[in-house]
Amino acid sequence: MSEKIYICIPIRSEMKKSFIILLFTLFLNAHGFAQWANANVDSLKNVADNSSGLDKMEACVALTINIYIDSNDEALEYAIKGVAEGEELLASKNYQDHDAFFHLLTSCYAMASMAYYNSVRGTNDQEKIKYHVEKQLYYNGKSDWAFQQIKNLNKIKEANPRFLIELYQARLFSYMAQGNIDSVLITLDNVIDYAKSQNIVKTVTSSVIQKANVMAMMGETDAACASISNMIDSLESFDIDTVYALQLRIVGYENIAAILVNAKRYDEGKEYIDKALDLVKGYSNHKVYQYCYDGLREIYEAKGDYKRAYEYTMLAKTYEDSLFNQQKMEQISELEVKYNTQEKQFAIDKLENQRMAIMIAVFVLIVVLAMLVYIAVQRRRHNATLKAKNLQIEQQRDGLNSMLLELSSSISYASLIQNQIMLGDRKVTDVIENGFVIYSPKDVVGGDFFYAKQYDEYKIIAVADCTGHGVSAALLTVMSIALLNEYFAACKAHIDDVDETGFARCFDPAAILERLRQDVKTTLNVKTDEGVALSGMDMALIVHKKGSTKIRFAGANRPLTIVRADKQIVEIRPVRNPVAQYINERKFVSEEFEFEESDMFYMYSDGITDQFSADGKYKFCNRRLKEMFTKYASEEVQEQKRKMLLDFNVFRGSTPQVDDALLVGFRGTSL
Repeated sequence: MSEKIYICIPIRSEMKKSFIILLFTLFLNAHGFAQWANANVDSLKNVADNSSGLDKMEACVALTINIYIDSNDEALEYAIKGVAEGEELLASKNYQDHDAFFHLLTSCYAMASMAYYNSVRGTNDQEKIKYHVEKQLYYNGKSDWAFQQIKNLNKIKEANPRFLIELYQARLFSYMAQGNIDSVLITLDNVIDYAKSQNIVKTVTSSVIQKANVMAMMGETDAACASISNMIDSLESFDIDTVYALQLRIVGYENIAAILVNAKRYDEGKEYIDKALDLVKGYSNHKVYQYCYDGLREIYEAKGDYKRAYEYTMLAKTYEDSLFNQQKMEQISELEVKYNTQEKQFAIDKLENQRMAIMIAVFVLIVVLAMLVYIAVQRRRHNATLKAKNLQIEQQRDGLNSMLLELSSSISYASLIQNQIMLGDRKVTDVIENGFVIYSPKDVVGGDFFYAKQYDEYKIIAVADCTGHGVSAALLTVMSIALLNEYFAACKAHIDDVDETGFARCFDPAAILERLRQDVKTTLNVKTDEGVALSGMDMALIVHKKGSTKIRFAGANRPLTIVRADKQIVEIRPVRNPVAQYINERKFVSEEFEFEESDMFYMYSDGITDQFSADGKYKFCNRRLKEMFTKYASEEVQEQKRKMLLDFNVFRGSTPQVDDALLVGFRGTSL
């Protein structure tokens, strides 16, 4: 029983007695319809579109489960196809296995019910909501009817003990949609009792936690926590190994903590987080550390202790498996802003008090002097007033200098963080041993970044130019590196899915750029915020598989330049599209080619070619850059770096840098 389950509510979520939070974990969690999850979508579509009978119905059910999150409209389309095929077979009675047919028909109706309800999320169109909810209830009723037609339920249960749980899940979906809480709780009790009889400990645990969450949303916090605590105490009655039991206890403590924190009982919640942290030391699960530190972050944030909240946020960040998504980044930024704002406010208040005291003293002094020298000449009165104004100006100047120094320090620290994120957990030279990097941001922080990582047999090297420069572009670089790391972390689970040449499909450069484009659009919420719709990046990306004499490249507005041993230049052109929302989006394309160890590879941002000369009349341009590549390609890489940087600075002279500049070069021996 080595498989882990984490059904705990993210402690930072706001429940507000809304059932939509649990709707899909109730319906498509670790046991409901699990035999159809994680299938190959393309293969399923081929079966669903080109076959008939039970095969088509089964493919439609599996497709609905696998694609409803990314494309609910398409999921609804295939759910209806499955229903139509099932009803056609029902009308003609053209099926052999009666129970298998009604098993699939039940599932098709359930999937249609799910897809119809899911299609109204995020809309305020009352007519659409009414129509789709009616359809959802209709198909849920049809699912119940089809289930009643199964003649030998025991046979189905013997073949698949979880089938009855699947049907309970379908009912839960309907009850949640209707807000029928009593039926939800009764159905969960039925699931728990049945799962106990089948010794399905994972289902027992998840269902108890689901029931507790429903109770918590109803305001029954103590009863909810007690039910999870009782489940933890009863684990010894199940036939599970020690490590799995430990994991389930940790999950239970995390959920109790989540319920207590959402109920604003922070001290009690912290006790259960501490219990989870004590247990996790037994097997060092980084994800649990992340959840627990995130919970401590929320507790201290609620108490107004932003410094400690920020510290726990950074600890949680350290233990993230795939780094933070856009929501995490916003949370960290918000805490940092609050903390810095709090510190700055203290300084501003102190400065204001000092200035007020000085102004009062000066005013009193002026009044006294005015009384004493009332008959004095106007020149002396004028000098006294001028002195007071000069003192005020000096105080304001000192305050502005202090604020400027603090702002400069913050930006410098941000530059350090950005550089650390680009380097990751190793030096670049560990990945490209025979290479160099020239990185010169226009401001303290920049929008260009390089990426060099080794994942199993695959080496990934990329150069990217994010939209704009300065702080806004630097945020995009942090987001993009996080998305790349998250993608490659997930890619390891699919490394055995290879093409005809034995190359893992998820490491194909074009596939990486396509997925990155979708993640950027999703993270920046481009559908609702036109201000960031065009934000993204240009990128040149290569992937090499260990032991291969070939290399794969894909580019988004950025090329790859190769200089051969005989000084011949080969330029691999990119697709003229950015990794971002775009008016005329084109698919990215991978190109594969042979290389020699003596070849010299160069990838660069347009900040180099767009740089103006010392007299401001000319740009460095691609022609000069390629001439420089050809001139120095045969030399040792660090010598190349020194000479290229010297040539670039001589060309630029004292002319200000127009954009961030990045150039990565490496010899074929690095691969």
